[in-house]
Amino acid sequence: MTSFHTSCNLHFVINTDVPGAPGKPTVSDIEATAMRVKWTPPASDGGSGITGYVVQQKEKLALRWTPVNEIPVMETTYKVTGLTTKNEYEFRVVAANKAGFGPPSDSSGVFLAKPPYGKYIGKFNTLWQEYGQLATQLGMLIQLCF
Repeated sequence: MTSFHTSCNLHFVINTDVPGAPGKPTVSDIEATAMRVKWTPPASDGGSGITGYVVQQKEKLALRWTPVNEIPVMETTYKVTGLTTKNEYEFRVVAANKAGFGPPSDSSGVFLAKPPYGKYIGKFNTLWQEYGQLATQLGMLIQLCF
């Protein structure tokens, strides 16, 4: 009886490419030193799952984009902090997968870092009304004492 032994080496090559560009970022929750940036995932993940996103920023007149987060985040929203009040900023996002970083998204457009004035006006008006009511009550009390 003769037996044959054969071996077969199979090599699989899975081609992956970098992901596409994420959707154009939107900016909200603007404060004096922070803004929230939100985007949509890229249409193509390049054949491999997205491993994270890096947000980039630049001041309006700057030439270079700088990364905001050193470690890629999985969420499609990020609060950018450490901004300078009254400076104008724009943002873009790059997606990463096992093959590397893809092209950047379109720019968010330019946004001014400023205190959220409207956020506090309502609180101020409420306090002013309460103060006015208290002042009226005290005025009546003073009149009763004379």
